Amino acid sequence: MEAPPDAPAAPERVGRYLVFRPFAMGGMASVHLGRLVGPSGFSRLVAIKRLHPLFAQSDVHYRMLLEEARITSRIDHPNAVPILDVVLEEGHLCLVMQYVAGVSLADLLARSDEGGLPPGIAVAILVDLLRGLQAAHEATSEDGVPLGIVHRDVSPHNVLVGVDGVARVLDFGVAKALRRESLTISGQVKGKLSYMSPEQLRETGVTRQSDVYACGAVLWESLTGKRLFGDGDPAAVVARVLRGATEAPSSRNPRVSRPLDAIAARALASEPRGRFATAEEMAIALLDACPPATREEVARFVEYTAADELDRRAALAREAEGYRAVEASMSGPRAADAAGERHLRSRPRRVIALLVAGAALGALGITALHVSRAGSGPTAPSTTALGTEPLTSASASTAPIAEAPLPPAPPLAPPTVEVPSAPTRQPPSRPRGTAVLPGCDPNYSIDADGRKHYKPRCFPR
Repeated sequence: MEAPPDAPAAPERVGRYLVFRPFAMGGMASVHLGRLVGPSGFSRLVAIKRLHPLFAQSDVHYRMLLEEARITSRIDHPNAVPILDVVLEEGHLCLVMQYVAGVSLADLLARSDEGGLPPGIAVAILVDLLRGLQAAHEATSEDGVPLGIVHRDVSPHNVLVGVDGVARVLDFGVAKALRRESLTISGQVKGKLSYMSPEQLRETGVTRQSDVYACGAVLWESLTGKRLFGDGDPAAVVARVLRGATEAPSSRNPRVSRPLDAIAARALASEPRGRFATAEEMAIALLDACPPATREEVARFVEYTAADELDRRAALAREAEGYRAVEASMSGPRAADAAGERHLRSRPRRVIALLVAGAALGALGITALHVSRAGSGPTAPSTTALGTEPLTSASASTAPIAEAPLPPAPPLAPPTVEVPSAPTRQPPSRPRGTAVLPGCDPNYSIDADGRKHYKPRCFPR
């Protein structure tokens, strides 16, 4: 796919997705950055392939893509990018996939030297591709029944090489769901026929060996920088495919070893029985023939070779992540979610206000109880639990219980414990039989507070 011209930044709403400007375009589809907008502010960056309107005109294609997406969701492997969702809305049929920062193998080949990729880089990418396909070929249903998944559309455009140095295969099941209509779109015949196996062109049935054949064509192109069967007239391309490959990669690139030539020739055998039995078998053969580049080496190669394209896509990703205008205008469930969030945020303030008011009322009750027990004795100044100022009933009734932010409450003072005073030492009582001195009957007096005071003169030393 080619890079599109600059487009307006405002996204389009398709279902539950915001669809931003495309970062790749082709005759069959355009690929866009998108963002899943979920409830309560949930968001996820995705890649959205918007197919040609031809495919959106028929409900048959939509149902077939849904079925293929359901089946291929069983593929769980780091070298495979499954379809996450299929959306049909307003004449657009969209495939939603995981977004991976990187570029396609086709982009790398277009930006590389004439001789193709370094052999170690090519082998590392092909091994990842083959292992992603192997996971698809071996996928089973929940009951353990083999699903018989065949990609049918392996090409450099459907291999994504990430900035993490990992290659991933895309678009499982799309070719089967779209059937022959993809061949009627301008630009797709030349781009797809070169990777189709002879049995696929003859329509005699496809198997996992058909995907192995396509990987042989991708390997040949990765090592040479040229498309194996050319890209001329479709009829001429079909004739060359049916005739079979006769040229070794080393004839175009002297850096290619003989063992790699042999692997490409076996994968491109005209008859399925002459090819590798499985994608994993071909991957093992590649690892034995040429040491693959490390993840770090592949990542550096991608960043160096496609730096301009990576920068452009990173800018689009930042734009998609930061866009909020459409979300701000949303209503309905999103608005209800926002109200719910405000309610949840205000709950802690209400709880704190109620606790503070309850503590104040409790302190007021303790103070009142202390005063009532003191009776007619002298009343000490009261101290509240919230400070040194006395708390009156009026101030308690007007204490604010609001949802506005409250100042931090001062630390609660320890409760006042009433400690009884030490008993006063009583003077000895008058011995029985002694004479009563004048003014000493009785030998004590009682003050206004009801306290008894003995008369010292009535008790001579």
